[in-house]
Amino acid sequence: MKKSNLLSLVATILFLAVLSSFAHMTSAQEIKELPVKERKALLNEAAIKYGIPPEILKAIALAENSMSQFEGDGVTPRVSKDGGIGILQVTLTEEEMRRKNINIELLKNDTAYNIDVGAQILLEKWNNPNLPRINDKDRNKIEHWYFAVMAYNGLSKINDPGINGKNAYQEKVFQIIRDFALLPLAEIPTIQLNYQAGSNIIYFPPGIHYNWSNANTPSPTLTLNKGQRAIIYNKEGQEVNIRTNPNGTIIDSIPNGMAFQIKDIEETDYIYNLYNFYKVENNDYKGYVASSYLREYSLMIMNKILPSNHREPIGRLHIRRDGTELLKLENGRYVKDRDLVKDGFLRLYGVKDGYYDVGNRYVRNDDNRALPLIGRVLISGNNVYLYKRLDNGKEEKVRLVEKGAGLRVYSVSGKDYNVGNGYFVKKEANTKFYTGFVAIKKDTYLYTVDGKPYTKYKAGQQFRVYDIDGNKIQAGGGFYFINDQNVEYKVH
Repeated sequence: MKKSNLLSLVATILFLAVLSSFAHMTSAQEIKELPVKERKALLNEAAIKYGIPPEILKAIALAENSMSQFEGDGVTPRVSKDGGIGILQVTLTEEEMRRKNINIELLKNDTAYNIDVGAQILLEKWNNPNLPRINDKDRNKIEHWYFAVMAYNGLSKINDPGINGKNAYQEKVFQIIRDFALLPLAEIPTIQLNYQAGSNIIYFPPGIHYNWSNANTPSPTLTLNKGQRAIIYNKEGQEVNIRTNPNGTIIDSIPNGMAFQIKDIEETDYIYNLYNFYKVENNDYKGYVASSYLREYSLMIMNKILPSNHREPIGRLHIRRDGTELLKLENGRYVKDRDLVKDGFLRLYGVKDGYYDVGNRYVRNDDNRALPLIGRVLISGNNVYLYKRLDNGKEEKVRLVEKGAGLRVYSVSGKDYNVGNGYFVKKEANTKFYTGFVAIKKDTYLYTVDGKPYTKYKAGQQFRVYDIDGNKIQAGGGFYFINDQNVEYKVH
């Protein structure tokens, strides 16, 4: 054999040996990083176990190191320069680990163990009596955890929002929740923090209690479980998408206040979705809704954000049975005032303690006895049909609706106006929803969307109203009247 051929053969044998050795090493060092969906499920389970809003624990994991237990190779445990370990960057001294009986090898190599320890530490911060109390300190309210999240990272000057603003650790965590859990957390008011003498350690005098009226955002994933009833809730009043599955197509848009039964709960495999998808069902819809748009079941009025930002009625309450009780509030109790008559209508201002508020009097929430109307739909053209939704989910054309008719509307979905008893008309050019009328009592101006006087109208004229926003009575097309002594609003 020639010398060159011999050398080539030797080189080939050596290369194959090295390749075999590398393959053996790779198989021996199995990838330890769990799939994203499993990591998120572990975070969710630990949070619920310890009564922590899951959105917070997930946001901490995302803020610390992109929700990873290991380095990019999936094998080497993540350990920061200051000793933070794993997915929740658990940072403890050796003495603290001995005292808490923590296994450092498990902390480094077992994702579930790391999450459980991190959750316990966060709970300790929540229970720390030396931290300020926010409102009624409700563990279901995310903003109430503000100082516990700060303490989880450390009560040092770097986390003082008065000095570092949005770069303070807890501010970053809360912004992650706003961005990726899609929850409208309140902006935390400016606070003045104190320091220990000659130190960068934040010090809280005993008994500090902050009352932040808007800082009460509930955690849907902590409070909502399989089998419960929930309602659709969007703070902005917009309709919410329901999907065929968590990654599926949109079935429809559904209105605020619609009630559902929770059938199942699913995580997604996208790291930046800090919400869950809930499989929900009622007589009209079946599909998946993001947890961000669900709340515990309570009495709401469909398509209305309560309390309203104006003094006018938001609709009318249709009395459906004789003997329905009108109640009054005496010494903290709801007692009977009188009986109501079937097919009467009361002005509806909102809800209180699960009752309909009809103006210093109340009616129990019972759809068989009373049903709220939120407006009417005007039929402005021909060939508009009334439909009925069948049990199989299909729709049946019932009859033509006469032009000029104004049908009572109980709720509005993405495509339809619900006119009662399972009947609906479709949203189209010849159907227009309105809430009532505005009567001109004294000569007054109609204003443009940018607040400029447009046209002056004389007393005695009347116009349809499509919405009320604060002191603006919306007359369509962005034009509005000022709600003052010159006009009178009449609910539909």
